[in-house]
Amino acid sequence: MPRPREPGPGVARAASSLDVRLGQILVEVGRLADEAQDDREIFSHLGVAAHALGLAQRRVRTRS
Repeated sequence: MPRPREPGPGVARAASSLDVRLGQILVEVGRLADEAQDDREIFSHLGVAAHALGLAQRRVRTRS
């Protein structure tokens, strides 16, 4: 049975980039939630953040 390949250096860079992007998204969502007037507005911001994170993950997958 063949052994799984070790991830290359591009995978580590991509994961690090995704971590940084996730941190930026969470900071922005926190700021927007503080400014939100009601729960519906907060959930709207969370949906946008989830979408942005999904896009970032797709970019990382296509690079590695």
